[in-house]
Amino acid sequence: MALVYREGGFSEMHPQPPLRSPDTGYNAWRRFCGLPQPQTVGELATVLKNMDLARKLMAQYGTPNNIDIWMGGVAEPLNPQGRVGPLLACLIGTQFRQLRDGDREMKGWKESRTSQCISGNLKGILHVL
Repeated sequence: MALVYREGGFSEMHPQPPLRSPDTGYNAWRRFCGLPQPQTVGELATVLKNMDLARKLMAQYGTPNNIDIWMGGVAEPLNPQGRVGPLLACLIGTQFRQLRDGDREMKGWKESRTSQCISGNLKGILHVL
């Protein structure tokens, strides 16, 4: 139990179980990345290249659909010359591509707004210098 500030003062915060949607587990993200979605312990063992780990995850989560995304991602063997497995490589790569492409689309807007800001404040900038 922790104390949190809310309007009007402090109150107790009780731990809540995490809210999970059925489409946020390991297999949902593997589907998003176009990777095979294991359904059995044998298929999971093939993906993880480790039968013992697959059995432990199945005992803990019941089905690969329920495996936490982080747990499943770090359990995968690393890509050749990589630091993460195929799932995390896909997710990290997708995020960086979206950030890059988003910046590229906004570049003209940012440059025009920056130049407007500088030209509009040039007298004040020069005065300070």
